[in-house]
Amino acid sequence: MHFDEAQLEAFRTNERTMYHMRRFDELRKEELEAREFSQNDQSMRELAEEELERIGKEAIELYREMERIVKATEEEEAKPYGVLLEVRAGVGGEEAALFAEELAQMYVRFAETKGWVVTVVSESRATQGGYKEGSFEIIGGDVYELLRYETGVHRVQRVPATEKAGRIHTSTASVAILPMRRKPTIEVNPSDIEMEF
Repeated sequence: MHFDEAQLEAFRTNERTMYHMRRFDELRKEELEAREFSQNDQSMRELAEEELERIGKEAIELYREMERIVKATEEEEAKPYGVLLEVRAGVGGEEAALFAEELAQMYVRFAETKGWVVTVVSESRATQGGYKEGSFEIIGGDVYELLRYETGVHRVQRVPATEKAGRIHTSTASVAILPMRRKPTIEVNPSDIEMEF
């Protein structure tokens, strides 16, 4: 059995693969014993070869399982754990600010029904109410997957509350969904640092 030793060392230090790695190391010891046994006792060679085949299959399965665990962990860490939602009033003056606030409230209520945690990061209000700009941090499972396509300019045509003559106005608001990812931890080995004076 030939395996990448650097990868095996990484499996030994990874909390998610340590248990499998202990069994893998046991299998390596069993392999050595079986090889010695087959060389020392010719009458037991066939039995030892069967044992070596079983050990080899189990070791390969363990190695593949540890690779799968590490890959799944990397994918999980790369996945956004939340989003920063920004809503800004666009064309339409005061009515656009009211529309931007309604959009923001809609997203906040949607997040609350999903059980996500919503935090107001910043808000800038217009003179007659509504948002010139509002930012919200939303944290929870599958937030980015469900909200990612909301990014863009949203438009509404209606008779606004600010209109006295009953004319239909068109207002816009822009929505930005920014994924929030875990910051990678970077370790610098002191032996890798070279200082010159």
